[in-house]
Amino acid sequence: MSTALFLCLAWGILTLWVRDRWAVSSFQVGALVLAAISLVRSWKDGKPPRWHPLLWPLAAIPAWGLVQLALGISVDPWNTSEAILIWAGHFAVAFVAVQVAGEARRLRILLAGFGVTLAVESMMQCWTAGGRVFWLFDSGYTERVFGPFVYHNKFAQFVELIMPIVLFQSMVDRKRALLWFTGAALLFGGILASASRSGLLLALLALGLFLAAGFVSGAVRGRAVLWLALGLALLCAGGAVLAGWTGTLERLTGLDPRFDLRVPIWKSTLAMIRERPGVGFGLGSFPIVYPAYAELDVGLTVNTAHQDWLQWVAEGGLPMLLAMLGFTGMAAPRLFRSIWGTGVLAVLLHGLLDYPMHQTPAFASLVIAVATLSATSEHEVSPRSL
Repeated sequence: MSTALFLCLAWGILTLWVRDRWAVSSFQVGALVLAAISLVRSWKDGKPPRWHPLLWPLAAIPAWGLVQLALGISVDPWNTSEAILIWAGHFAVAFVAVQVAGEARRLRILLAGFGVTLAVESMMQCWTAGGRVFWLFDSGYTERVFGPFVYHNKFAQFVELIMPIVLFQSMVDRKRALLWFTGAALLFGGILASASRSGLLLALLALGLFLAAGFVSGAVRGRAVLWLALGLALLCAGGAVLAGWTGTLERLTGLDPRFDLRVPIWKSTLAMIRERPGVGFGLGSFPIVYPAYAELDVGLTVNTAHQDWLQWVAEGGLPMLLAMLGFTGMAAPRLFRSIWGTGVLAVLLHGLLDYPMHQTPAFASLVIAVATLSATSEHEVSPRSL
């Protein structure tokens, strides 16, 4: 079942570039089928399926969407219905992850290998494919298309999530430590190649969280802390050599007009929240509602709030905020103790500046899967490991 979950998640990521509905639908169907198979297996074995408190807030979100539909709260029933299906898929992925938590090591290795391979392919594609996905498919863009990620910040968020997993492998798999560490350097190079300023900031934060988690957990003590810190510094330098740093440097020193546009979008989203703070406008309704509250015509179609947390409150009101705070609050200490789950914290923090959990359901499911696996599986690192 762990391999099936990985294949489902990998399929979702590899088809992120597809605009047609079939791509996300096939991923959601796969997740729901795996959840159903897990239930059937549990019943056949004569024991209830495993449950974890992290599942409660994830189950509450699609349930709240149904309430919004039933009570006529949603101003956009069609998109709310679609959002309910998306969150049902997230819950299904998390449910399956809880069932296979005992196989977390296998899944972690698969995800690490997949992440490094995809990062290398993505950089090569960006430099040589002229915007075509996998050198074959038209993406609608001519530059900065990284593998299946047509938005460079999404690729940076993928790296933030995967890099701590790869670094963790370098800690527990000593025979291949150098190989995994080189893979982590390639991932960091991907951040630099993406020229994502927020991505670079959060990637550095992810590295800091990884180091802090290793120290607090007792996996890294004494001189090992200094050696690991030195290794992470070399990783950053190696990534810069492999991928170059000029693009990121130009964006760090130059003005990015899109970042300026986020501020009026955030202000308009706050106006939406003030209108319906308790119940929201309906899951998935942001693109329909936003124009009525836009204080500035940015000349572009605004599909998201460019801030996950504001959009969650605008669409779902207080219940949605409580659900996500509950999930994050319960998961955060467990993610920190696991060490390899610290990338999830970086992605959720990235949601304060961008929208990693919106528009790409398969990537959001991957974040939730990693969060659930790392929070529910047994810790593998002890001070003796290093």
